[in-house]
Amino acid sequence: MGFRHLFGAGVPVNCSAALAAYKEMAEITMREHNYYPDLLLDKDLHLISLLESRKANGKSDSAIRTELLKEAASGKSAEALFEVAKMYETGAYGMEEDEDQAFDFYLAAAENGHAGAMTQLGMMYATTSGPHRDGGERAYQSSLAEDLDTAIDWFEKAGALGDPGALNAIAYLYLHGKGVDRDVAKAAELYRTAAQAGHPEALLNWGELLLRDEAFEEALEALHQAEAQGQILASFRLGQLYEEGVDDFYFPQSCESAAAMYKRAGESGYWISGVRYGIDLYKAGLMEHAVTFLAMAAEEGYEIAQANAAYMLEHRMGYSLPDADDLALRFYDRAALQSPDHYFALGNLMLRMEMEGKSTSAVPGPVTGLRQAMGYLEEAVEMGQVQALRKLAEMYEVGEEGVLAQDTAKALGLYKRLVTLLSRSQRSERAQKIGNKLSWSSMMDIGKLQWKVTSLSAKSGLASVLHGGDKKDGEKAQEGILDVEGQVSSAAEGL
Repeated sequence: MGFRHLFGAGVPVNCSAALAAYKEMAEITMREHNYYPDLLLDKDLHLISLLESRKANGKSDSAIRTELLKEAASGKSAEALFEVAKMYETGAYGMEEDEDQAFDFYLAAAENGHAGAMTQLGMMYATTSGPHRDGGERAYQSSLAEDLDTAIDWFEKAGALGDPGALNAIAYLYLHGKGVDRDVAKAAELYRTAAQAGHPEALLNWGELLLRDEAFEEALEALHQAEAQGQILASFRLGQLYEEGVDDFYFPQSCESAAAMYKRAGESGYWISGVRYGIDLYKAGLMEHAVTFLAMAAEEGYEIAQANAAYMLEHRMGYSLPDADDLALRFYDRAALQSPDHYFALGNLMLRMEMEGKSTSAVPGPVTGLRQAMGYLEEAVEMGQVQALRKLAEMYEVGEEGVLAQDTAKALGLYKRLVTLLSRSQRSERAQKIGNKLSWSSMMDIGKLQWKVTSLSAKSGLASVLHGGDKKDGEKAQEGILDVEGQVSSAAEGL
């Protein structure tokens, strides 16, 4: 209903009604996850692990489990000990849940210097959910206060090794005076350090402290960084801030912005398990069932399901009827309505269909056909989407009959913009997110693109264009040639 009211799908556009629906959905998610504004200790600090990378290489659950248990048995691999501890704690990969075993393996990993294991041990003591040794006998924690000293010891050891999760946890204790004297300044310092390391919970907590000091610009940046990493409470807090309008410039009252943030929080709730089931079916090779399951969720308005169903339909995964492209186009269009992140997929499919002589009239707009497709690609380029930059650069380099004329200078500019974007992956949050998604083959492409820039410069005599000079200006041209030579070295490094 939030989607229908926000975008007028079958009902009049009514942002207030959409906001109410998305907010209710988000509040349900908060309750399901037991999220509260002061609950800033998160046990699940190390979700991304070798387990997923090993499974991605085609190994079965039992094979991964056996391999890790064998490595852990040697007692020398801290990483294997840590992974086995997580399997025991969560019951992942067919392992039977056992907190006692989880504790022992975390302890062994910590004693081998694993900072993440130290943090997890601290969490077990601080949150009263794990076992500990007492006089040689195994016992369970009876109260938080009994073991906070031990928790703090482990947090401090992990923090000394630079683990941002441990720094975030210690900061929480200082902020609330649990086990230590309350020290807001020290808490802020620790939150800031962990936030600078990119820890999502720390970014959220640092943002909250900045809000208290009315440092709205810095708070906005921190909260959006946390939200971009999937921190659900950050999405919810941003929804509250935009709904209330706490600042006219950085957090102006905005129904649309509030609805968008509540939507993101809400879509992390119970329904996501259904989409994950569809994705699990896809991973298992059951394409027909996967696309059907995702398509049903897509019809309900869920953006993630729309994007995944559209991708499967476009690539004929589990559905090969003639109307597959029409369905994919419709789902991409609905996903793009909710997030411009899908502009490239929508424009690219629309462009292909037009060039194949297929109708794209299912997607409404002020213009139709190739102009509409190119418009979506241009929008994606303005957002810095890597695929769109590459696509348009290649199109302008060779030209597309009936679509656009060859324009070497524009191609060169787009290639330069793409290479610059990727080369800044360690300095720009947005570029870093993109860079993190690149495979090794894409890293090869970066080198190839740099060679292509060099080649285009030489062929068209546009070396000086790299510096905005007149190509007849010998000094500027020399600068351009030197820049090209630098790119050759950079390309070699990329390759």
